Amino acid sequence: MILFVVAWIPLLLACWLCGAAVLELTAGAEVFERAGDRAALSAWVGLVVLAQALLAVSLFAPLTPQCGAGVAAALCVPALLSRRVRAEAARLRRMLSLRLALGLLALTAGVAAFASQPVTYYDTGLYHFQNIKWLAEHGAVRGLALVQVRFAFASSWLALAAPFEAGPFGTRASAVSCGFALLVATLHALVCARRCAAGSGRGSDWLLLLSYAFVLPPALVWRQPASASPNLPVFFLAAAVVWAVSLLEERRDAADARLLPVLLAAGAVGVKLIGLPLLVITSAYYLRGAWLSPRLLLKAGAAVALMLLPTAAYGLVTAGCPFFPAKALCVETPWSVGAGEAERLANVIRDWARWDGRTPPWGDGWNWVTPWLTKGLTQKNWGLIPLCLLVACAGAFVRAKPRLRALGTSVMLAGCAGLLVFLLLRGGELLMVSMAVAAVVAALTQRGGEFAGRGWALAVGLAGSALTLYAAPALTFGLGYTAVLFGALFVPAASGLDREEGAGLGERLWRRRASPAALLLACGLFFFATTAALETFTRVGAGVEGRFRRMLLPPPLPAVATAAREENGLRYFVPVGGPQCWGAELPCAELELRGGVRLCDAGRGLRGGFVRAEAAPDR
Repeated sequence: MILFVVAWIPLLLACWLCGAAVLELTAGAEVFERAGDRAALSAWVGLVVLAQALLAVSLFAPLTPQCGAGVAAALCVPALLSRRVRAEAARLRRMLSLRLALGLLALTAGVAAFASQPVTYYDTGLYHFQNIKWLAEHGAVRGLALVQVRFAFASSWLALAAPFEAGPFGTRASAVSCGFALLVATLHALVCARRCAAGSGRGSDWLLLLSYAFVLPPALVWRQPASASPNLPVFFLAAAVVWAVSLLEERRDAADARLLPVLLAAGAVGVKLIGLPLLVITSAYYLRGAWLSPRLLLKAGAAVALMLLPTAAYGLVTAGCPFFPAKALCVETPWSVGAGEAERLANVIRDWARWDGRTPPWGDGWNWVTPWLTKGLTQKNWGLIPLCLLVACAGAFVRAKPRLRALGTSVMLAGCAGLLVFLLLRGGELLMVSMAVAAVVAALTQRGGEFAGRGWALAVGLAGSALTLYAAPALTFGLGYTAVLFGALFVPAASGLDREEGAGLGERLWRRRASPAALLLACGLFFFATTAALETFTRVGAGVEGRFRRMLLPPPLPAVATAAREENGLRYFVPVGGPQCWGAELPCAELELRGGVRLCDAGRGLRGGFVRAEAAPDR
């Protein structure tokens, strides 16, 4: 836990410096009058820029700790040369009191405690950590996907974690990036929550707060912050992108700043291809009213190309497909997996999401829809739905009486929150479809209230949900877009309820300005308590001795037995008893290679890359 805290503090500073410089170059800090907005936007932009820069460097060198520090320094030093960036840093420094610093430390420790749980996320053992290990030891390796086809997934998120895979972090750093994303998202949400609690929240604040509140319960239950999953940052970035659009729509006089959501969206695509709808909608937002403007087209095109070039190059180097598993643009080379393999894996992902496992023998056509929609709902738990609805209706009835308005509002919100959490954890697919249908109705009828940027938020959520339902219909992929729809639909209701006389807990509590340090401390304690509760109920990582050891170091990845194999002069390892390699020695293949792969250049070893066995060797 302590090592995560030590790693995240300089990483947060580096991301903020890099993002503040980008913010100054594209729009100027004066566009955003609130310091919290500038800080949050700078942190997110800097995070995606740093991750893409590391992925770009991996094409030429391994991502060692020294390399990672050098990349961060190369981005931060020019930022410090900007007078306005230094002035903004000085303003933030003056705002940082001792109590606030201690609150930040408490929050960071709480998030680190959650991220320090034993890693159990399936895909981290299947390919996430192995990909991090390749990046840390060898960089982007030609033909790597021939060893394990999932290594073709180009993700800057894995590159961000690679420099930490050394020294005391060896096999313990897989959660460093996702835990950091949770920290940044929590800080951002607290900035907006404090404004809403003080009665000064805008539509953009409510949008982000509701979206993050939607994402948090399933993400914590799935233990995604204690993994290397690129899904989690995409969830947060989807909310951050629509928040940035709403923020800019509230001003209407910041045309140049509209490039910032495009940069964030391009960074999300670099993290995972499921972020593509974000890029499409934000590009339309940037170019609206000036589709034929050469200057805007050139500016947007250059920014997107600069952000996505490392992703495309990594895909070409490792698999011959720039945006794997999309088969478009795949090229035939001695190290390419081919368009057919890309299409096959895309179909595997889609069918697995439909059936929550392998397709049954009777699975055909559209008969997956009914079991998919009702997945997680059983005869024992479905009764919670009418119970929560009954509580919400009772609260609404009580709320109609003026003297009991506060009590009724609390009961109504409790019923609605219970229903939402239940559907998130047990009926996610049904909730995803319901939100999409409600958003379509709201968009067509133009009902439900308005706030700045609502139309763009609905467009992002619907486009993302459509792609998710087509390519991988599971809440684990589409949670971010569903959260955006939830926020866009309920911002008017939440802000309207907050403005009502005596609503909620009334002026006695809800309007009281909460201390930032107290909010940070409360959130830190929340993550400590959530960690203990999850470990108690799941019996993963429980025990006083294990928790004490995790105070310093995160636990290592699960050990896995491997069997050595050798084909065409290539010595590799295959896990025994399952497809997960976890932290096994490189190269580790999910299945035996059957003589189909060999080293490209035996003299250079693994760093020289791989080719198909029938290909002629390099001369």
